[in-house]
Amino acid sequence: MTTDVQWQRQQDPTDIWFRHAYIKRNFNQGSTLKIGVAELPWIDYIARRVGYRYVDPSLTPKNKLAGPTDLGIHYGHKSAHFSYAVSAITGGGFQKPTVGDRIDLEASAVWHINKQFDFALGAYQGTRALDKDEAEKNHTAERFNAALSYLHQGVRFGVEYVYNDNWNQVNKIPQDASSGWGTWASYAFKPGYSAFARYDTINPNRRLNASLERDYIQLGVDYKATSYLTLALVAKQSNIDSATVERTQNEVGIWSMWNFK
Repeated sequence: MTTDVQWQRQQDPTDIWFRHAYIKRNFNQGSTLKIGVAELPWIDYIARRVGYRYVDPSLTPKNKLAGPTDLGIHYGHKSAHFSYAVSAITGGGFQKPTVGDRIDLEASAVWHINKQFDFALGAYQGTRALDKDEAEKNHTAERFNAALSYLHQGVRFGVEYVYNDNWNQVNKIPQDASSGWGTWASYAFKPGYSAFARYDTINPNRRLNASLERDYIQLGVDYKATSYLTLALVAKQSNIDSATVERTQNEVGIWSMWNFK
């Protein structure tokens, strides 16, 4: 069991969430079964390939096109050359567990090309619990992910693509879609030190506001100060561009990650 908290400023009271709360059974030959609130197939996989989750989430959760954990039944299998995972879930997410009128499904499959390269595909289909109570189901929420990544001896790089169809339009009449891609790279240039960079671009409303585009750039260095404390100096830039809006936000700060052992 692990918890999370409401981190947005000026939110009162502070909510405490169960990000993970499950029972787990390991089977022979790399298979696992989890029942409860557990990590979903795509976010859990891609976060480990990108790294630096403590600075910012990866492409899809950062843009609210996917969730990290959910209540349901989760099965996964890992082998030397191929891995896959399937989750049957409520679709409501861990922050406000809600049950809709049907079960949502998420799956991922990873081809381990060799010890360094992975090629992964992911998919989601359901209603995200937006059809609960009297809400009418007009559309099905769908998502498709693909990623090619490299990870070996302190070097990471990769690229991810995402396409969502009617992700927020399940109980609304208009149809909409979103798509985007992101790339990342990092290098451990000496023991305890790493440099990293990332670029994301996304079109969040391809049908309802086709001109809207969001770009995100991240540059940073991190330092493993102790076995349990990591510090990172990071610069970020977020851009929003459309037919009516053009805005840029710059941010520089220090992020930290504390590992309890």
